[in-house]
Amino acid sequence: MKYEFQIFGKLNKKGYGRDYYLKLKKIIKENKLTNIRLMGHVSNPEIYLSKSYLQIRLARTNDPYGRDIIEALTMGVPSLATGTYEGIIKNNFNGYLLKTFSTDKIIFLLDRLSKNNHERNRLSKNCIKVKHLFDGTNQIELFEKAIKFAGNRIR
Repeated sequence: MKYEFQIFGKLNKKGYGRDYYLKLKKIIKENKLTNIRLMGHVSNPEIYLSKSYLQIRLARTNDPYGRDIIEALTMGVPSLATGTYEGIIKNNFNGYLLKTFSTDKIIFLLDRLSKNNHERNRLSKNCIKVKHLFDGTNQIELFEKAIKFAGNRIR
């Protein structure tokens, strides 16, 4: 399987992140990495997510959560992320969590998925099974429970 990577998000051409943006652009150009595209900010990320095989979020910190992870999950797109929090991604159920950043583990998992579409489909089906946990109604109920719990603790 030939990989194509699309990097989304605002990569500043000036100010904060400028050096990172320029370094990334230089690496892509010098190595003729035609399979990596800097997409920047897009208005309709769901269009790109719905066509994705996998979402990769490899922060160097314990950060396996966020709106992008939830959006991918609700579209049946598994995620590969670093961290230990299993509130959204359940390791080996609807995606993969790496406790720490490891290039070798990342390559192993990408290779595993590229050779086993059944595995990717299993992860995807499990994303769909739990997406109801992140809909608006459920979030309101969880928020109300949290408020009641906090109120009871204050008394």
